[in-house]
Amino acid sequence: MSGVAVSDRDQLVLLRGMQPDPDQIKRILDTAEAAARSMIEVSDLRAAGIANDDALLFHVRLLADRGLLEGAYAAKDLGIRPILGGGAVLGGAPLRLTAQGHEFAAALREPKIYERVKTVMAQSGLAVAVQLAGSIATQYAAQRLGLPSG
Repeated sequence: MSGVAVSDRDQLVLLRGMQPDPDQIKRILDTAEAAARSMIEVSDLRAAGIANDDALLFHVRLLADRGLLEGAYAAKDLGIRPILGGGAVLGGAPLRLTAQGHEFAAALREPKIYERVKTVMAQSGLAVAVQLAGSIATQYAAQRLGLPSG
């Protein structure tokens, strides 16, 4: 797409639509859980190899929409700031995983759950994937403890 202005490229992304990427979501959640502090900043994400680009903004917003991630000091302040020439970047405020975010991240650490979540997310979206992960994690925990699941 050489020769396409930034604003034109952004417009093409909007027209085509961006889809949730389970691997990107897992990287963000893993970075937050591995952080030495109770919150993460852009530098933590960059250190984990996550670029501060439209894909990051998209996924941070999705995670916030589902109640998995929020601003560390003000829940609605995700630290997304406009930049000169159009677009936006992440970096104005630290982020934290919510309790539900920690539970989803824990579920995704189980490889079988993660593989199922990836399939469901592609077909049905993040909301259904979060619900499924919770259900499967509950079943796995019950099995491990020898409790009836159902």
